[in-house]
Parts: sequence; structure tokens; C-alpha cells
Amino acid sequence: LLFQGKYLEAHVAIENATKLMHSKVGNIEHSDLEIYYLWLADSYERVGQYVLAEQHLLRAFKCAADESESAQIQFLFAQGRQQMGLGNFYTALESFEKVNEFYRVNNDEEKMIESFENLASCTYFLNQTERALIFVQKALELNVRLNGNQHRFVADDLLIQAFVYGSRKDFSKALESAGKARGIIQKIYSREHERMAYCCDCFGQIYVEMAKYKEAMSELNQSLKMRKSMYGKKAHPRTSVTYQNIGKVHEGLGEMNKAVEAYLNAITTWIGASCFEHPGLEECVSRILEIHKKKNVADALKKLHALLKTLGSDHALTKKVAVAMAQR
Repeated sequence: LLFQGKYLEAHVAIENATKLMHSKVGNIEHSDLEIYYLWLADSYERVGQYVLAEQHLLRAFKCAADESESAQIQFLFAQGRQQMGLGNFYTALESFEKVNEFYRVNNDEEKMIESFENLASCTYFLNQTERALIFVQKALELNVRLNGNQHRFVADDLLIQAFVYGSRKDFSKALESAGKARGIIQKIYSREHERMAYCCDCFGQIYVEMAKYKEAMSELNQSLKMRKSMYGKKAHPRTSVTYQNIGKVHEGLGEMNKAVEAYLNAITTWIGASCFEHPGLEECVSRILEIHKKKNVADALKKLHALLKTLGSDHALTKKVAVAMAQR
């Protein structure tokens, strides 16, 4: 089910297995439950529930019979993944740097691929694109050598590389990498799979940067349709990024009301997934405030303020919007 991209169904199956094992062993910190909590943490991560993923990871850590350095590194890696999902990229980066050094010293090339990929993703989101490119190219080189050039993990690396090239305005290389990734993905996965949606997001974001809004909207709508089908009404951070890019398309076309609606959808989804510190959340708030300066969108500002109050009245973004409302 996980391989097929049926993450919600997989999560239910793993949850049921955990309940059965718990009823068998009784003690919630029994060592036999460790692997089940790890699987639950992984499935929560895949459906975008990173806070719950971290909670179950900590449960697994308490159950762990293996206290070796290798086991601790695995937990550090999983924590880094969850922090990255929540948008805490500096924290995640620190974890992955320690993980990568451990695997480098132990010459574990398979594990180094994953750590390089995550280092690339973190540095990309932190706008350290030169470092991101170095990391993803190291991952890609190892992946091709160990797994061949048509492996699904190679497709993942090509997509990360495409995002990085796009952010550096090297659009020909970005589209080339994304095209190669799509070719591999189409051979392996069904049409409705997270990797297919992610690929559409990649093309969509590149086309947004190129101001090719018609092409961007086509890709982003495909991604949104797949994610709604896969996750239903559950808030998933990747859906937020899709909404964010749809907002950029509408803004580029001068459709400000539609842009604000898309940005509000992105913010709602990030908050629903507990991604309170994700940089995309702040960017969407900034875009709405910028639009408000040019065109009065007071009703949208009220909705935005109500959403942000869930973060607390003392949160920087809540205060920022309150000031904008008072000034208008």
C-alpha cells in the first residue's frame, strides 16, 4: 500500500497492527512495539501529520532495546525528517549533518544517499542553492552507480535537482531534470501517486518562475486533484505548496481575488498540519498583505487574522496582520 501511494489505507493497516500487538504485550513501552511505533511514525509523516509522527518516534525510542550509536543515528534521521516536514529547516539540517558524518565515517553509501537528499532539500528551502546543488548531485551520482539510472530514487534526486535549478533561474536544466524524472516515474507508479503529484508540482513551480502561467496552472491543478483524491480532507503540507504556487499564478495574471483565496487555502492547510513555522506560511501571509496595499481585501484580511489567531495573539504573523488591519 505504501509503494502504491495509498498512504491513508496503509496508515490504517499499520495502526490496526499496532493495536493488536499492544493488546498482546500489554506494556506500551514493550520492546516488541518499537518497530510498530516506527512504522506509525513513518505513516504519519507520509500523510503530513508530523507532530503525531514525532510523538510516535519518541515512543519507539523509549521502547528501543538497541542503544547503539547506529540506532541513535536512525532516530536522529527520523527526527530530522519530521522537523523538515514541519518547516523547521535549520533544526533538520543540523540533524542531517550529524547523520551524514556518521555514515561517511562508516562508509555506508546507501544511507549517505538519503542523507545527501535531505541535506539538499533543507538547504534548498533555506535558499542555500549552491550547497543544495552539491548535495543533490552527490546523491544522484551514488544512486546511479548503485541502483542504475532508471531507479525510483534516481527520479527523486532529479526532481530535487530540478527544483534547485529552477530557483537558480537555470530553466533549461530544470526542465531537463524534471522531464527525466517524469519519464522514470511514469514507468514505475500509477497515474495517481504522490510522486506523480510531486512531479506536477515541480513542473508547475518551474513554469511559475518562467511566467508561463497557463502551463503552470495545468500542472498544479493535476497535482491538486491527485492530492485531494489521495488525502481527502486531511491537511497535507505538500498541498499547501501547490495552493501557494496557484496563488502565484493568479497574482501573475492579475487575478488578485483568486490569488488571495489560494494563499488562504495554503495557510489553512499549513495550520491544519501544524506547520506553524514553515517559511511558506509567512510568504503567503506577506503576499496577501502586499495585495492588500494595492487592492482593498479587508474581508480576506479578517479571515487571515482569524486563522492566525490559532497560533496565538502574540505570534509575530498575527501581530503583523492586526497592524495592517488597523492601518487600513
